[in-house]
Amino acid sequence: MYLQRLINILETVATAGKPLSVKEISNATMIPKPSCYKLIQDLLKVALLSKNSKNDLFIGDRLTQLVRMNQKDQDITLVAEPLLQKSANKFGVTFFLSRLRQTGVEIISVETPKNRNISFLHPGLGFRPLHACSCAKAIAAFSEEKFQLNIIHSRLKSYTRNTRTNPTLLKAEFKSIRARGFAECIQEIEVGVCSVAAPVFKNVAKKIMTGIPNEIEISRKDTDILF
Repeated sequence: MYLQRLINILETVATAGKPLSVKEISNATMIPKPSCYKLIQDLLKVALLSKNSKNDLFIGDRLTQLVRMNQKDQDITLVAEPLLQKSANKFGVTFFLSRLRQTGVEIISVETPKNRNISFLHPGLGFRPLHACSCAKAIAAFSEEKFQLNIIHSRLKSYTRNTRTNPTLLKAEFKSIRARGFAECIQEIEVGVCSVAAPVFKNVAKKIMTGIPNEIEISRKDTDILF
């Protein structure tokens, strides 16, 4: 009964097309207002609902993120690949798309420049650690603090002498990434390889991809050329 009522409230808010007041939700779900208010507070506590300055309710970031993370890789790459290819051709570097997984990120799509007269790096597909890759750090830095702390205080593998495994330094780097808006990987995974990554936020993601957190990463031998 409790769970069904929560679902009814979420469905009502999700299909309304606008933020709703407690009274409007109560009327639509036929849940008595005192009970409806308590259920809404439970949903607010876990970020499944959010409220605006007028205390009207709308779907929360956590639920939105869960839905987007459930999108299939092939659906996301179908939307993102044209932009990745256009960017790769324009800048003459490799662009690739990554998604958050449970203990890291996974590169799911790579587009390289069509001009074969220039040199470029191909990052390969697959898993990357959350503490030593620009695309992973871009996601981590813009995530909630609890998620960051789980990374910082886990057993961190050192891949090269440039890999940051010190919790204090890694925490400071996450803060720096948030301030400047992008992350770097300077030979932290492999000697001689550097990359830059920036997160794609939901207002941009509507046009180029559906999942959050995701990012497009620029990979090049010399990141000083890019920034």
